Amino acid sequence: MCRAKCSAEGSKEDIREIRGWVKKGKTWAIGMLAQRYRDGIGVKQSDKKAVELYEIVAKRGNAGAQATLGVFYEQGIHGLTKSSKRAIEYYTLAANQGHANAQTNLGILYANGIGIETSYSKAREWLTKSAAQGEKGAIECLKIFYKNEGLIP
Repeated sequence: MCRAKCSAEGSKEDIREIRGWVKKGKTWAIGMLAQRYRDGIGVKQSDKKAVELYEIVAKRGNAGAQATLGVFYEQGIHGLTKSSKRAIEYYTLAANQGHANAQTNLGILYANGIGIETSYSKAREWLTKSAAQGEKGAIECLKIFYKNEGLIP
């Protein structure tokens, strides 16, 4: 357990500490700073800066950042143009690393043929992997999937 005093989230000290870790190249710190920019906590809110930082972390293989960018592209939010293709790319990267939410989202896209050819077997595969991790959304989707023979609203 860390013995250092914790700074209040968004305080000047918090941002200074995070920036120090960012300068050292720490992926987790870059991700934290991206969240601060996304939400405008302790820094001026900036979708552009948030996305830029998430992309740095995603390129380093961080599944959480990849899944987050997948959501941004799927929904066309935080300054990104809606793109199922880009969402699928990011979800796939994260899902292959075991990220449960990305697996659920990818399964839903396969089930409904959104931006990708419909594949019930791939949808079931991704949803099952996510459900095995206890992801409640995936469990509910699988129930609907089997009830409706594939289609998930």
